[in-house]
Amino acid sequence: MVFYLFKTKIKRKKRSVTNMKKTSTFTRNITILMTGTALAQGLSLASAPLLSRLYSPSAFGILAVFTSIISILTTISTLKLELAIVLPKDDKEATHINSVAIIITAFVSMLSFSMVIWDDITTNIFNIESIKPYLILIPFSIFLMGVYNTLNYWSTRKKSFKRISVSQTTRSLAIVVFQTVAGFLKLGPIGLILGQLIGQLTATFVLFFQIFKDEKNFINTPSIRTIRRILNKYKDFPLYNAPQAFINSLSQNVPSFILIMYFSSTIVGFYAICIRLLMLPINLIGESVRRVYYQKAVEIKNSEGNVFLLYKKVTKVLAVIGLIPITIVVIFGPDLFSFVLGDKWYEAGVYARWMAFSLYLGFLNIPSVVSIQMYGLQRFLLLYEIGLLGFRIVSLVAGGVLNNPLLSIVFYSIVGFLFNSILIIFVYLKVRKYQLIRSQIEGA
Repeated sequence: MVFYLFKTKIKRKKRSVTNMKKTSTFTRNITILMTGTALAQGLSLASAPLLSRLYSPSAFGILAVFTSIISILTTISTLKLELAIVLPKDDKEATHINSVAIIITAFVSMLSFSMVIWDDITTNIFNIESIKPYLILIPFSIFLMGVYNTLNYWSTRKKSFKRISVSQTTRSLAIVVFQTVAGFLKLGPIGLILGQLIGQLTATFVLFFQIFKDEKNFINTPSIRTIRRILNKYKDFPLYNAPQAFINSLSQNVPSFILIMYFSSTIVGFYAICIRLLMLPINLIGESVRRVYYQKAVEIKNSEGNVFLLYKKVTKVLAVIGLIPITIVVIFGPDLFSFVLGDKWYEAGVYARWMAFSLYLGFLNIPSVVSIQMYGLQRFLLLYEIGLLGFRIVSLVAGGVLNNPLLSIVFYSIVGFLFNSILIIFVYLKVRKYQLIRSQIEGA
């Protein structure tokens, strides 16, 4: 009996040490990603006071419309197959997914040249003639973003988070340097747009080079049969994740289009700089947590562990961390923007005060969105995004009809706050239910 108790105690100690190691690895991976993201966001934050004085709000508005187009089209450039790269147990299968995703990206990029060919139609849709000279850059931007996202998830699979950090830092450095030089040369919107493109090119090249140096077989030339098999096996991603991501991106970027339709590129510039600065702390922590949480949660799920505990813990930590920045923005938003960026950006601070509430809930729902992908709830998310997009459009148009841009922002923020709350509650209940069912099966 004593021997049995001693043996049990040793097993518990070993299990405790193993759990501590897993926690340590999880924390270390987040720290690595956060370090790179912090450097990247730090560069952007440090350059903001200078760039806001070198460029007009209108220039930032044109950049916002351009990047909104890129963001929307990039979400479907891989049909979201990059999300599946983390899932297979063997690398060979993941390599096939990686290759198919890049092939699809190239095809979608070529299709996007239609926006250049029919540039009059494009500029009429977005109600801004001055974007026409920059349409030729859209296909290249889409291709670079698609390839980067694919390589990003390959690195996530391999737990090579240092690669991602390095690429993020080099991207921000390239963007800041080029946009600053272009600002002093008074190039206007083209300086901001080319800076974004050069930054993405740099990040993609750096990430590709790091992977190629360590793993020569991360990409191949799949046969038509392999492409069909991959698309069929992982069809939920093109069928549900891609439309959901497209609608989500459209929902996130629709303010740029509607605000410029009812008001001006200057108003879009206020909104754009507001989002840009508010997203800095969110991206600093949020994107790092998203990558590592996805990899870790899949690992726990595959080993039949308790994902619900990880889900609750990460969501609670995010809730606490987000309280400090949201409080600062709500209390000091307008004055802070005026002091840091210049007097002409006071209105952007007013927008930020309202946007902070919605973005805070968006920050908390990171584990929820990842869990949706893991538990096959893509259909719900698709319906959710369709509803969110509809309400956001109505909210923005309502402010436009009333000829009040601030009301557009207020209505838009309220809608985002309510929908994010619904999403978190729904996923919480679902993940808990799945874990209870698993526990009952194991207990039986």
